[in-house]
Amino acid sequence: MKKSNKHYWIFGILIIVVITVFIILNFISDNKMKETINYESNNPEIKTLPDGTKYLINPDEIKSGGPPKGGIGVDRGIPALAEENKKICFY
Repeated sequence: MKKSNKHYWIFGILIIVVITVFIILNFISDNKMKETINYESNNPEIKTLPDGTKYLINPDEIKSGGPPKGGIGVDRGIPALAEENKKICFY
């Protein structure tokens, strides 16, 4: 057997092994994903407020992510010169 033919065989077997491992790992991760989705869909915890609003997380427990009323607005910045900013920076 020629040396180049031997390299082709080794390369071909290596590719087959890599593809097989990839398929097996993909199959395992898909099964875990399906188990997670089935668990979540089989255990709905939808609750209802007295006014009929349905929720998964109580609206009273949700905090605002923005600044409070009267907080610093992002869209109305005060322009400043670079020399003025150097006074603020510590470098």
